[in-house]
Amino acid sequence: WVVALTRRDPDFEKAFANVPADAFTILLHHSPDVALLLGERKPDLVLAGHTHGGQVVVPGFGAPITLTELPRRYASGLFREFGTTMYVNRGIGLEGRFAPQVRLFCRPEVALFDLVSTRPD
Repeated sequence: WVVALTRRDPDFEKAFANVPADAFTILLHHSPDVALLLGERKPDLVLAGHTHGGQVVVPGFGAPITLTELPRRYASGLFREFGTTMYVNRGIGLEGRFAPQVRLFCRPEVALFDLVSTRPD
């Protein structure tokens, strides 16, 4: 099952209302901050973006700014935390409002996932 939430008003109850309790679920959300809102019903995989990887990365330090509530280390990559697996994609674009229109030590990316069932059924 693929479940998507809106940026402004993520309604988990409504989004998961028709999803069977034992179903494999992928949650799509613009920002990795959604991990801070997860309730009892944890998706198997969360896919997010928003940070653009920080756009500017200082070697040995990381992204100084990510525009999220999560610590800087969540700017991009795969994480097995918050009771789920989360991938934060750097994307191919740039922040349109506040950040400079540049990428430095933060390559754009398009991610491809192969999902393979381990269930016998």
